[in-house]
Amino acid sequence: MRRQLAFAAAFVLGTAIAAASVASPDKRSWDEVTHDFVTGPADAAMDGGQDGQRLRELDPKRAAAFLLPFLTREQPHGLRLKAIKALGNGSFKEAIPALSAIAMDTTEAEDIRYSALNPGLRYMYHPEAIRTASALVNDKAFQVRSAAFWVLSDNGSDAAVSVLAERLRVKDPQDTIDLINAIAYAHSRNPKAGKILFDQYRFRDLVADEKLLIAYASAMSQCRIPDARQMMLEIALYPEEGPMTIRPTACDYALGYFESFPCKEVVPVLIESIAKHPRKDDFFTTVTAFLKSDQIPEADKQKLAALITSGKVQKPEPMPEP
Repeated sequence: MRRQLAFAAAFVLGTAIAAASVASPDKRSWDEVTHDFVTGPADAAMDGGQDGQRLRELDPKRAAAFLLPFLTREQPHGLRLKAIKALGNGSFKEAIPALSAIAMDTTEAEDIRYSALNPGLRYMYHPEAIRTASALVNDKAFQVRSAAFWVLSDNGSDAAVSVLAERLRVKDPQDTIDLINAIAYAHSRNPKAGKILFDQYRFRDLVADEKLLIAYASAMSQCRIPDARQMMLEIALYPEEGPMTIRPTACDYALGYFESFPCKEVVPVLIESIAKHPRKDDFFTTVTAFLKSDQIPEADKQKLAALITSGKVQKPEPMPEP
């Protein structure tokens, strides 16, 4: 099932940079990259990241020496941001002290502090980066806190995840969705992350807040821990005439979760969702998992198989080669 977490924009940006690098190999020379870096548009979101990766390929030590001077306050704002992105996406550990100092400096502009964390420190996987992010999860600026969450999420260590869990327990409504997304993303590196989310919420908490419900359902569709089975079943089966309508988005995420835990109770909801869904390939892997499961009665399997036979559920097309 083609589902994604509603990750922070920074995650999407990092993915876009990586995808662009795969799709179009960068063959620029040292002189071409450095010229592009200095003279190119300062607001081009991906320029810095691509430049940093290419400079690392060409000469990592020389690249760090070239980029670090652009971090100083004397440099134009746009060039500072590009240098931070270049150093962060290129994982230049030589920049960790400078990036940490920028992130911690409350006199800096928020977008500079944010970028110093994400992507600046996010891909360093270094104890100092974790210490800096841990110190900033309670920063007054939401933008800075959010960036710190993603440094910790990408690291995924027990220490990093425990800091995220502690912040989640504060239940600051401004931070909750970002924290849920960050903790769920950390689950791929640390299975304890999903259990942390499960322990924090009960169904009665979720139905009172639609955004929270969708974020939780999305997170559990990624983590898929067995403990959440009953909660996700309640989300999938919650009646529309209840005190709050469960939006199709939350129900779809719940169905994604049950791809790993097929059960007969979910079959009617799955069939109904397929009938309403505009994408014919979105439930193919879920239906296939249900057809293979010994938990699904034969009569239900026949109904599900008919959806594939009729073309109402179709196998996704393979992703195009880069």
